Amino acid sequence: MTSSDDQRLLDYFSWNSCVSDERKLFYVATPKVACTSIKWWFAELEGVARAVQLENISSETDPELVIHDTLLAVAPQLFVRSPQRLAQIQADGYFSFALVRNPYKRIFSAWQSKILLREPLQIVPYKGLDFVEYPIDVMSDVAGAFEAFLEYLYSHERNEFKDCHWTPQYDLLQPASFPYSAISKIEDTAALNAALSAHLGQVYVSPFTTARANESMIPYLPEFISPRSKELIDGLYSKDFEEYGYPMNIPPAKESFSQEQLTVALKGIELLRGRHQRIGEMRQCSTEQMTDLLKAKDWLIEDRDTWKEFAESKEQQIYALEAHCSIQEAERVALEAKCSAQEAERVALEAKCSAQEAERVALEAKCNVQEAERGALEDQINAACSECKKLVIALEQSKSENGQLKADLEVSQTDNSTRMAECEAFASKHRHYLAVYRFIEAHIVYPLRKVLCIINKRNGA
Repeated sequence: MTSSDDQRLLDYFSWNSCVSDERKLFYVATPKVACTSIKWWFAELEGVARAVQLENISSETDPELVIHDTLLAVAPQLFVRSPQRLAQIQADGYFSFALVRNPYKRIFSAWQSKILLREPLQIVPYKGLDFVEYPIDVMSDVAGAFEAFLEYLYSHERNEFKDCHWTPQYDLLQPASFPYSAISKIEDTAALNAALSAHLGQVYVSPFTTARANESMIPYLPEFISPRSKELIDGLYSKDFEEYGYPMNIPPAKESFSQEQLTVALKGIELLRGRHQRIGEMRQCSTEQMTDLLKAKDWLIEDRDTWKEFAESKEQQIYALEAHCSIQEAERVALEAKCSAQEAERVALEAKCSAQEAERVALEAKCNVQEAERGALEDQINAACSECKKLVIALEQSKSENGQLKADLEVSQTDNSTRMAECEAFASKHRHYLAVYRFIEAHIVYPLRKVLCIINKRNGA
């Protein structure tokens, strides 16, 4: 086998196989041979089926078909992407298997699902061609449209097929280049079922019990294979007939199909074609947008150095700006610290002022009390002065009387005997004077002196 054959085999395995290291199992898919069902079975076996269902990246038109382009994104470890990986599978004795199908039925199924229904992914290279636009109204038109498709394949692709759905199974699987443990016909999977059950043990659940997807709207019928179609199929897929032991006899149908059923199926086909056309338009729009993005990417790559220099200059500016901002930030922090210190001083000063204000208020209160006491003392002094004035007047009168008495005493000294009574009267008056004098001294003069002393002390303070 040449290196190009090796690369072609690896390229096919990279997108159309699943491998389980835990179970030492390797499956190679064959398009239009239950590959959708087997891939879902493999995803469930590996515990990633739910993740595939939840992923929303597929470009397929049917939810059942998302397994084909989503499994790789969800579980890349299930794919063979290098020669070393493929060599490991062979060296470690993995159970490797593939399935094949009767070429007549396989190519009819491929034509119907991809060409007749105009599946967006496959129809693009063939848009506008006669076999694609072949009108179908009656049963014989189905055979004619199918034959036109086969004629195109034989004339344009028999040496190199554009799509794996109508590529011979032998060319896809290349059994001469890779030693499969088993290649089973999909029509009889009993031996493969037993081998898988023995290899997997209790975890094995047969993938062949129910069909999962790709049910045909127009079932295969022998009458859809015209003599010319049979001749073309025999020539295109001779290696499949030879390698896998299929007889070159048109296989019988498993069900009947009438013109009335065809009429209903054609209506459904028209609906699906409309949906597929819309999906194709949307995909083309997305492709064009992606192309524009890739062009923009190429433009950016071409000007990468210019943009890189520009980005580096801007980066330097950013660094300088960050340094300046760091200095400004340090100054701001220092200023905040200074403001905080000044705020603390202001708070302390306010506290001091509040204390001084409290002292002032207390001093004012004390002064008010002292002022009240001074007023009361002034009132007492005024009252005492008034009393003193009265006493002084009385004293003056007493002195005047005393002087008169003295004069009278001098006049009457000559006659002491006769004036005894007058002396007694004078003594009485003199005693009264002394009593008044003592009273004034004790109750007026002494308090006045005490008040004056207090006032002098306060004034001195």
